[in-house]
Amino acid sequence: MVRFILVVCLLLCLLPATGCKTPEELNNIGIVVAVALDRDAASGDILVTSEVIRPAALDKKGARNQEVVDIVTGRGSTIFEAVRNTTQILDRINFYAHTKVIIVDETLAKEGLTPLLDFFVRGRQLRGYTLLCIAKQGQAKDILNVKTGVDVIPAIYLRDTIKNTKYNNKAVVSSVVDYYRDFLKEGNCSVLGVVEVAPSEESGSGDKQKTGAEQVKSSGAAVFKKDRLAGYLDETETQGLNWLVKELPNGMVTLPSRLEPGKLISLEIESSKTSIKPEYREGKLCFVIQVDTELTLVEQQGKKKILAPKAMLDYLGGVREDAEREIGDSISRTILKTQNEFDCDVVGFASALKQKEPAIWRTVADNWEEVFPTVDHELHVQVHIVGTALKQGFF
Repeated sequence: MVRFILVVCLLLCLLPATGCKTPEELNNIGIVVAVALDRDAASGDILVTSEVIRPAALDKKGARNQEVVDIVTGRGSTIFEAVRNTTQILDRINFYAHTKVIIVDETLAKEGLTPLLDFFVRGRQLRGYTLLCIAKQGQAKDILNVKTGVDVIPAIYLRDTIKNTKYNNKAVVSSVVDYYRDFLKEGNCSVLGVVEVAPSEESGSGDKQKTGAEQVKSSGAAVFKKDRLAGYLDETETQGLNWLVKELPNGMVTLPSRLEPGKLISLEIESSKTSIKPEYREGKLCFVIQVDTELTLVEQQGKKKILAPKAMLDYLGGVREDAEREIGDSISRTILKTQNEFDCDVVGFASALKQKEPAIWRTVADNWEEVFPTVDHELHVQVHIVGTALKQGFF
């Protein structure tokens, strides 16, 4: 009941403040669309970097060739002090009701995330759906300094890049509310998205080849034990996590081709459903995982064709087996890493146990961090190939 009340209070705090501002107030605010939080290694200060919209630059009648955003950094002993200190160099007061994403660097994330968010949540401006992610191998403010993508506002480019994980299932998307929901959930650990600055692929040809500008890449997941960064899941492990905790509406699976060595095939996820059932076996807790997914074969490298219907059915049967093995390996790899390296349940075992065996959960709830690394899992993956998406006579 106490946790329920805390969640309700949090959600109420994250609701946008009501009421209209006067024109004088509107002229004094700076609309912040992205925030980066860093620890300055030299002074120990907290750095708050804000991406602030320039309204005149978005006006078609306004000045041309003007930057659409200002990047402003304030420093202080607390988040509030750093934010207020930006008024020394910016002619506006930061306003967070339209913030799309908050990025936190690794150093601050390892110290504890919840105290950093207190100012934003307590201030009642920030929306709960604001994305929250970790900057890997670099400062968070470096992410805001990347100006690329199609959208003229870098924060929109950043937000949409993070949300594009639904097309590849190699990363996670998490909001402020998602973080607090997982943080307050008994027995559960939080997972946040990860972004990093990566060089663009080289463009051009021959002697004229040149390196493009830097870009932001959304890849993998950050695992939090309580509210401190414990480590990362790579792309394969993040795919395994997404199979466990999400009903994937999209994404992909890439496999070696059975037709030609060295070639690959790609399958698109059409739908996916996962169930986790706890059982006691010989006095030991075991979680039975059932994954049912539908895939479409969308790409086949190589030139070899299959014309006979029987050969086609046999081939698709082999693809199905390969996909089941690939999915199962990524899931098991994720479970074992979270058990052996993090001692941290991000895969949903605690939730399944509380829901389906509440009596058993009550006996292990107080020491779940010690129990989780010792539990077994049994995995069943069932793949259905529902289409080949190929022209007649080509395959």
